[in-house]
Amino acid sequence: MRLLLFFVMFAVVAYGVGHLFEHYSSWKQFQDPRTRILADANYDGSSIVLIGDSVFNSRNVDTLEQALWCRISALSGKKVFPAALYGASLDDFFLMSRLIAQEWPAGTTVFLNIAPTRFVSFSADKKFAGKSNGMRGNYIQKLSDMIQSETELSFFARIRHRLDYAFSRVFFISRNRDGVLAYIKGKVTGRKSYNTSSYHNKRWDENDNDAKNECERFMRLHQNGVANVEFTSLKAIDHVFRKKKINVVFVLTPLNKTMIKKYIPDSSRINSIYDNRHHELISFLKNNKFTYIDSYDEFDYSCMADMLHMNANGDNAIAATIVTYMKQQNLQDNVSRQFTVDVHNTDA
Repeated sequence: MRLLLFFVMFAVVAYGVGHLFEHYSSWKQFQDPRTRILADANYDGSSIVLIGDSVFNSRNVDTLEQALWCRISALSGKKVFPAALYGASLDDFFLMSRLIAQEWPAGTTVFLNIAPTRFVSFSADKKFAGKSNGMRGNYIQKLSDMIQSETELSFFARIRHRLDYAFSRVFFISRNRDGVLAYIKGKVTGRKSYNTSSYHNKRWDENDNDAKNECERFMRLHQNGVANVEFTSLKAIDHVFRKKKINVVFVLTPLNKTMIKKYIPDSSRINSIYDNRHHELISFLKNNKFTYIDSYDEFDYSCMADMLHMNANGDNAIAATIVTYMKQQNLQDNVSRQFTVDVHNTDA
């Protein structure tokens, strides 16, 4: 009886401490917004959500104000939730979509980035560290733990998952250890977490050794074998949001063809692989009546930090593209449509 009383008292105290910490401390100020979905995935009143990988993760800016979600918010006046994760896989995208659909209300608009290399796989590329329940990605287990119902699990595994989920929802420190540690570290060092010392605003040029090395790796991957990845994962993502009446817009982001031409001798063949895959993706999106923004050929190299990632100018340009779409979407028919704007001379 005493042991039971001890556990009850411990649970009450743990819940109280976690509740006070979550709602009355300044812990959110010390979280990296680029990983916010892993620490604070509760609905915050935002009507816009960004899902994606490093292309939407704003790693090549100097200040938080230059980040993609901040630029969209500044240009549109709407609150934006950043849910893009560095190195996210298609399976990570699917789980992020489920998490957002779980927490956000109907009428929310989600913009999900599709990088040019997303639907091409390389036999020598082993970039995803995690594997769980047949899914591959860098955030599979963490995201799965945050989702209320895992219907694809076995009966007993589903019961365990629901108990773990309920426990994590009650005890803040259990579900957000990283957030607590970031808060403690921030208090000790006095520094906020948006550290741009390693990732900063830059404009690609032909003397960029990092970009050259990236292109050489890219060329080696193509030499070892290339295969197409099916587009069917987009149907699964669309289905998740459609059930919740959340709007999803697929954003096709650019490829720095100037950089490929500079460093890769067989650049015409490489560019044609992605041009053909882009055309196939457009056909798929149209046939399924999915809404999309096509920026694949809409950026020049001044907007790019490397082959795939945008710099501060590029983030501002894609933000302007998205905001223009937001302003005009009520004028469009509710069918699949291509939407492009001239982003080369976007004001900062």
